[in-house]
Amino acid sequence: KSALAFNYTVDPTFWYRPGIPLLRLVPSIIFVFGLALSLASMRRLDCFLLLLWIGATVIFAGVLLENPPSSQRYVIAAPAVCMLVALALVWVGRRLQSLLGGRSVIWTAGILVVALWIAQADARFYLDEYTTSADFGGLNTEVANRAADYLNDLGPEWQAFFFGPPRMGISK
Repeated sequence: KSALAFNYTVDPTFWYRPGIPLLRLVPSIIFVFGLALSLASMRRLDCFLLLLWIGATVIFAGVLLENPPSSQRYVIAAPAVCMLVALALVWVGRRLQSLLGGRSVIWTAGILVVALWIAQADARFYLDEYTTSADFGGLNTEVANRAADYLNDLGPEWQAFFFGPPRMGISK
């Protein structure tokens, strides 16, 4: 479950439940390709460090902890994941240029367009689909947040007592 957090396993926690793995379909495919490229070039220090970064995250933020994969623990690997996606995109762009020819600046612009397309698709998912679902932390968090907003609006002269069981409470 921990190793497949980027491509297959869905976050089971209450805080961030997008219903999909950490990477969406297209970036996850490119990530696996970048991972394979990095594994093939593992003797290079930069590739080795990227693999170490991803591996350490999977082990220390997933395998050794409860309830993997928890997104809040995997966020530390986001830069390495982006670098592996970029590595794959650049590799594909260079191979296509060597096969089809053309100016380097045009191929670089093409890679940039693909990267921006991926970024806007992810931003659209997060801002349009996930954020508008307004399911942050489950029902208890939503109830507590609305109660807190209401009590804050009442002012400091009010005193509130909260009895929440069985829906909300502390259990031993």
